[in-house]
Amino acid sequence: MLLLNQFTSTSKINLYLDIIGKDPVDGYHFIESIFYEIPWGDDFEIYSSNEDKVEFSGLDSETIPEDNTVTKALRLFKEKFNIKKTYHIKIQKNVPMGAGLGGGSGNAGATLKWLAQRFNVNIEDCVDIAHQVGSDVPFFLYGNMALVEGKGEIITPLKSSLKKGMGLVVIYPNIHISTKEAFSIITEDHFISNKKSQKEIFLKKTCLGLDKLNKSVYNIFNDNLETLNQDLHKFKKCLECLLSPDIIMMTGSGSSFILFYQNTKKLHHTKKKIEQTILCSRNYIHSI
Repeated sequence: MLLLNQFTSTSKINLYLDIIGKDPVDGYHFIESIFYEIPWGDDFEIYSSNEDKVEFSGLDSETIPEDNTVTKALRLFKEKFNIKKTYHIKIQKNVPMGAGLGGGSGNAGATLKWLAQRFNVNIEDCVDIAHQVGSDVPFFLYGNMALVEGKGEIITPLKSSLKKGMGLVVIYPNIHISTKEAFSIITEDHFISNKKSQKEIFLKKTCLGLDKLNKSVYNIFNDNLETLNQDLHKFKKCLECLLSPDIIMMTGSGSSFILFYQNTKKLHHTKKKIEQTILCSRNYIHSI
């Protein structure tokens, strides 16, 4: 086999997530969310091959179904653009499943971007494929920061960014949260939201410092954490006490938490605490 490319996919965090309704036909929920891409993901190696094969290793690899986001993205791309070439894709999993970080969606997005570049296809022409693979996949064709609406299919790229100098920690507590189960706790009583003004801050501001984030971040699951999972609720309290973040919230429907710090000095101090304490199975630490 000939190695064609090596790269790392990305993940996402939700800086804002509200559920505003539910489709009576298919049961899927309508969301309003701000996705933010983080440069942490799974390691890809793509080889030329006599047949298509997707092989996973590493974290949670034994639980990934044979028909996964990458196999779907590859198959649908080849069908749409009449591609006959075949590939062996090896993926080392680093991002936990059920963590609210969009690891599988990031894998599919990275696959589509690579294929589009290799065959000189406009990325806009891959959006329909991304929709078919999964609701979060279209975001990864754009990346950076975006407003995500509908059932995840309406993507509006934003010019907003996080202010340089802040520290960001993502901590996974080794608790798997099923997206389906998480959404099942949201009832019509939750749909009446008064958080619209918070979302607007992301749309109006081009550079978001800690003060603006403190006024704008929101996650409907974070507000219903005790109902969602008692262990997660306790874990959050532990993080608040031990690591003293300036802002803490859950991302997606869980189970990872985002911790923001005013500056890199506080971030480095937190990193030392994490290294000295068995808090979780995975963490991502980044200076913005």
